[in-house]
Amino acid sequence: MYVTAAGVAAILLGVAIRLRRGGRGITLLAAVGAALAGFASTGWQADARLRDALAAGLEGRDFVVSGVVASLPQQGPSGLRFRFQLSGFPVERLRQRIRDAIYASVADRRAAGVLAALAVGGQSSIWREDWDLFRNTGVAHLVAISGLHTTVIAWFAGLGVGALRRRSSRAMLALPAPSAARWGGLLAAAAYALLAGWGVPSRRAVWMLTTVTVLRWRPQRSAHRRHRARAGGAARRRARRGAA
Repeated sequence: MYVTAAGVAAILLGVAIRLRRGGRGITLLAAVGAALAGFASTGWQADARLRDALAAGLEGRDFVVSGVVASLPQQGPSGLRFRFQLSGFPVERLRQRIRDAIYASVADRRAAGVLAALAVGGQSSIWREDWDLFRNTGVAHLVAISGLHTTVIAWFAGLGVGALRRRSSRAMLALPAPSAARWGGLLAAAAYALLAGWGVPSRRAVWMLTTVTVLRWRPQRSAHRRHRARAGGAARRRARRGAA
C-alpha cells in the first residue's frame, strides 16, 4: 500500500512539475502528491518500527553483534553506561562522529548532551534531571529537532545559495536566483533532516518545503523564459536596425 501511494505521489508531482502553466488545478495536484508522499513515508516508517521485534523462535539465543565501544564507561544518574557504535549506515556513523566530537570538545557532560541533542537529535544523551527541568519550564519542545529547526536551516541555506547565484549573470540566465535559493534550501533541509534522524516533525517540514518549491518553480520558470525570449527579440530588432 505504501509503495503504491509513493508511486502515485511521484506521478502527480512529476505531472505538476512538467506542466508549464500554474493554476488551482496544478496547485491541488501538487498538494495531493505531497500529501501522498508524506503518508507513504510516515506509514513505511511506522511499519518498520512495528516490525522491529525479535522473532519468538530467536528468544533465548546468543547473538554476535559487530561494532566498537565509542567511549569509556561513564557514571551517570541512571547508572554506568557507555556508547556502543554498531556497524550501520553512513548517516548513522556520521551522526556518531559528530556526537563524539561534541563530547570531546565540551568538558561538561551535561552540556555536551544538550548540544548533541540540538545538533543531531541525540535526545538520549540528555540527563534525566535536565529533561525534568525542561519539562517544568516548558522548553522541552525546543530541545527536540522540530520543523522550525529544519526550516531555519533551509532559510539560511537559501540565502547563501541566492547570494552566490546573483554573482553570476550566466547562472541567473540558466536558473533565476529565487528558484535556486529555494532548491538549495530544500536540499539543505532534507540533508539536515536525515542527519537528525528523519523524525516526523522534520519530515513534515521537508514535504511542505518540497510542495512550496515545486509550486513556485514552474510559473517562475515560464515567466523567466518569456523574459529571455523578449530580451532576445529586442536584441535582434536592434541588430537589424543597426544593419539597416
